Parts: sequence; structure tokens; C-alpha cells
Amino acid sequence: MNKINGIDQVKDVNSDDILTALQKIDNSMIVDDAAFTPATDSVTMAGATFDDAAPDSVNEGDAGALRMSGNRNLYVQIRDAAGNERGVNIDANNYLGVSQATHDNLNANVTLQIADADSPGGAGAVTASTPRIIHASDDPAVTALQVMDDWDETDRAKVNLIAGQVGVTGGTGVDAANVLRMSLATDIPLPTGSNSIGKLAANSGVDIGDVDVTSLPVGSQAMAAATPITLATDDTQMGAVGAAADVDGNLHGQQRYIGEALDTLETTANAIETATGVKSHAKTTAYAASLIVKASAGTFFGLTGYNSKTSAQFIQIHDASSLPADTAVPSIILRAEAQSNFGVALDAGGVSMATGIVISNSSTAATKTIGAADCWFNVTYI
Repeated sequence: MNKINGIDQVKDVNSDDILTALQKIDNSMIVDDAAFTPATDSVTMAGATFDDAAPDSVNEGDAGALRMSGNRNLYVQIRDAAGNERGVNIDANNYLGVSQATHDNLNANVTLQIADADSPGGAGAVTASTPRIIHASDDPAVTALQVMDDWDETDRAKVNLIAGQVGVTGGTGVDAANVLRMSLATDIPLPTGSNSIGKLAANSGVDIGDVDVTSLPVGSQAMAAATPITLATDDTQMGAVGAAADVDGNLHGQQRYIGEALDTLETTANAIETATGVKSHAKTTAYAASLIVKASAGTFFGLTGYNSKTSAQFIQIHDASSLPADTAVPSIILRAEAQSNFGVALDAGGVSMATGIVISNSSTAATKTIGAADCWFNVTYI
């Protein structure tokens, strides 16, 4: 062994090789906190140990070998700001598990994916990647959706129509597609006024227009107050008119002519009265215990009839739309003697019935106790 520059030289070892090796070790050593120049300064290869079965720990101040995985990845441990070592959980799908007690400090900027596609944002059509939303049971929207879900043929939408909105017209005007259709209730009388109500439906249905029936003069009137009429050429009264004309200057013939003309006028007025439905008649077609005259509001003017019972009984007029139950209190009471005619005729105004007009026989006067079908009724009403 020879000593070269203070180093013992091993026999048969090249001293230049030893020098080169020492220089390489020296070149990889850099002063702490000194600059490192890539591609110029040297580095020393570092190694680590693979031990996942029973890794050994080191004491404070000791040196130790680093640990690595089976595929040579160096193990690291996350530490918090206080120096505590922390771990994270990553599942087989490479998802990072996060546990957060409250949401106050949990902020994440992520892209939501559904069916391997980014979930769309903003307005747009429903796609396979659109998130499904469930409303909370106490969300007001749930109640609103339940109400709309109940709208069907038995529970239609309950809304208040407001005049002026699109599709609904307000105020007076002509008929149109957006004017609501309306049906008058059968138990509500038409209001009073001067407007035309179209063609009357009572009796023959003749449209009488503006004829004032109630003020037509009947009986003996001065010529100025009488209503002029024209007799048809085939009217039987024309013979009377001719006979009166043949009596030249005969006052009696003139009076006869005037009287027969007034009779014709009264007959015409009665015909107009019947055609307009001012007064109507309802009657039985066989012996009966009761008769529903009118099932809506009207006016009762009079009643005639016959009691075929072998004892007296009472005839009651009720303000009702259908036959009332026994014990009902009538509006008008008549006494019908045994096997006798009965009747009552009221003044021109009649008696108004707010609900309807029903006739019934009864064994008691003050309240209804209906009897047998043994009466004939004929009622005048409007």
C-alpha cells in the first residue's frame, strides 16, 4: 500500500479512479440554502425502503430511511398548520372523501356530471344529464303543484274571472268569441227595465214587440180614448157592422155597432193577453191531491176546483217550488165542502210567490196534512 497525498493507495488500484470518485461525491454536495444550477450541478441518487407490513418508527432526532410504495412512489403525510399529521381517504374510483361537520367553511368549485356528461346550467331543455330535484314537503311550491294536479273533469281550476284580462271582455258590447256564455236560473225572475228580452216563450210564442197590453182600454170608452182596430173580411162581426150600416140614421143601429166593436176589441185584448203569457192556467187532468203550478217565483191570481170527498177538507196554496212536507204552513187556505165546487179570485195584482206555486188538499187548516187524490184544480197564475 502506498500513500498518495495522505491517502493510502491500495495495491493494484488506479489512484486516478479513486480521485475521480471522490470528486463526484464532492460535486453533489451543495452548501445549505445555496443556488442550484440545472444541467451543471450534480445530484446524488436517493433511495427508499418498501415496507407496508410492519414499518418501523424513529425517535425524535433520529435519522431514518424513507418509505416508498411497491411501484417506487415515495410516501408523504399531510400536516396541518399546527404540525398535526392528517390523512385523506381516496376510494377505488379515485374520489377524495371529505368529512365536514358544518357547511360554513366548505367551498368547492366543481363541475357536476350525470351519466358521464356535464350537467347543464341556465335555462334549456331537459336532457339525460339534467339534475333531478325533489321539493321539500313544506315547500309552498309543493302545495301549488298539488292544487294544479287536482284539476280534472271533477275538480276544475277554481279562478275568478277579471274583466279586462286577455280573453275576457268587460262592460256592455256585442257578442264575440271571448264573451262568456251565461244561462239564466229558472228560479230567478227577469229584472224590470225597458230593454228588449227577445221573443216570449209563453203560449204560442208570438213576438208582440212593444205592445202595451196592460194599458189597452176595454169596455165603454170615449172615441178619443179607444184603440182603433181593423176587422178581418172573414170576421163574423162584419155582418153586425153591415146591419148597423143598413139602418140609415138609426141611433140604435149605431149603438149596436159600437157595442159589438168594443166586444171585438175586448176579445182581441184578451187574445193578446193570452199570447204574451201575462196569465197562464194550470189544471189537473184527473182527481189529484196536489198540483205543482209553477216551480219558480210567480204570482197567484185565482183557483177553481171540485172536492169529490164525502166530507169537507181544506185547500192550501203554498209558496214552494215542489210539494212541501206535511206540517208545512200555507200562504192561503180555502175550505172545500163535501162534494162541492170551491174557488177564490184575487184582485188584479194577485199574490206574489217568491219560490213557486203549489196547491194541496189537507185534512188540517193551519198546517199541511195531505189527503187522497180526490180534488180537481184549475189555477190562474203568472
